Amino acid sequence: MASSSTSARSRPRGDHLPLIMCPDCGEVQVETNISGVPGPNMGRRFYKCPIDNGPNKCGWFKWEESYAGILTRRQTAAIRAQPRGVNQAEQGDMMVPQPSPARRPQQNTAWGTNWMMIALMANIAVNIILTIALIGCM
Repeated sequence: MASSSTSARSRPRGDHLPLIMCPDCGEVQVETNISGVPGPNMGRRFYKCPIDNGPNKCGWFKWEESYAGILTRRQTAAIRAQPRGVNQAEQGDMMVPQPSPARRPQQNTAWGTNWMMIALMANIAVNIILTIALIGCM
């Protein structure tokens, strides 16, 4: 099913989006490949759950454009879930483990926790640009 050819809609074979745990079964990390099936999807990159046979078959499958949207939504949700300037232990949720004070980033410096937010926002922007570019090439 794999092919060494690529099209304008796909990236080079080794250049793929980050791999996450399967959104459906949550058991294993998704895998990626490039379609080698003749037809309109030839050369398109896809992501799927490797548990694709047997009694516990998952069957999760997404083309790269849809998968990029999943990653973008997850990153946005992760950013929104982070408390602003107050950790969860200070909010009263003592069940969530917190980093030890020696390892906690300094929140009162320019590079405290803001660098992570900047990196996540840059990653989201890149994913959006790549998604738009992929859709524009169709």
